[in-house]
Amino acid sequence: MYFILILMVFVVSYAIASHSILYPNSPLTWKTVIHVLRRSYWNIYGELFIEEIEGELE
Repeated sequence: MYFILILMVFVVSYAIASHSILYPNSPLTWKTVIHVLRRSYWNIYGELFIEEIEGELE
């Protein structure tokens, strides 16, 4: 249980820092919070969402 707690502290802090660097003017909504946590969760497994970051969404 301690490992999961420590892991979540690092994941949430990484999520907040990376989102604030990538999208500095985004509004704070519940959709944004879910999006930030979802992206950082998948980053653990290697999904980096390169297309979204580089702006190549279709």
